[in-house]
Amino acid sequence: MSLINGLDNANINNISKVNANLSPKNTTNVTTNNFSNYLLNALDKVNESEIDSNKMDQLLAVGDVENLHEVMIASQKAEVTLDFAVEVRNKIMDAYKEIMRIQF
Repeated sequence: MSLINGLDNANINNISKVNANLSPKNTTNVTTNNFSNYLLNALDKVNESEIDSNKMDQLLAVGDVENLHEVMIASQKAEVTLDFAVEVRNKIMDAYKEIMRIQF
């Protein structure tokens, strides 16, 4: 998760506070929990793909991989998921900054 700077629990909590001010009171907890859980699960999947890619690289270095294309697919999958996560983080941070500029 250190590769995805700027999106930590503190920022998620700040987003939750903004969401609490904009949402109806009876659905705030459900929406906030679902959103933060979704983000954390997505980051876990990115981490899992990075770990899988590293394992495949190690197996290739030792010579335990029969098909090179499996290693390349795992590597590309990890790269694409990380790039996507970084872009999503950038969009979330832009939206958060824009919301913070709004004067109430």
